[in-house]
Amino acid sequence: MHKFISTAAIGLMMSAAALSAAPAFADQTGAGPGSIINCDASGNRQANGAIIGAIGGAIVGNNVSHGKNAPLVGAVAGAAAGSYIGCQQQRERAAARGTGTFAVRSNVNVRAAPSTSSQRINTLSAGTRVQVMAYSGNWARVRYAGGQVGYVSASYLTPTR
Repeated sequence: MHKFISTAAIGLMMSAAALSAAPAFADQTGAGPGSIINCDASGNRQANGAIIGAIGGAIVGNNVSHGKNAPLVGAVAGAAAGSYIGCQQQRERAAARGTGTFAVRSNVNVRAAPSTSSQRINTLSAGTRVQVMAYSGNWARVRYAGGQVGYVSASYLTPTR
């Protein structure tokens, strides 16, 4: 049991180091090079998937091949697979949020693009009704006040009845 825990811990630490320095394995951002540690949809399933995959991969790598690098290779492969699956689940949840009329929960900035570094084009007050047109990660593309369009953080919106 001690070897099992040691192998899993070493595999997890080594894969975390490898992942932080690794180049893109999968395009998960939807725009340009992505990485297995960056997802364009909000949530924690990607991180959890990477951790579970790394531990599982290290264990399988150690049990399949008793080579020196087997736990590391298994951990990295498991983390990549778990990360990818977790990001896909986050995207599915985001798509299930739906479109329609929403109310702004508190004052929120409207941005020209889905990023806090994008130009602020307006501010909406709490209670303002908006039409959600689409999502880009945790950003909602909304239509408001006479047909103006911009992006707001989806966490500030609540569906209306």
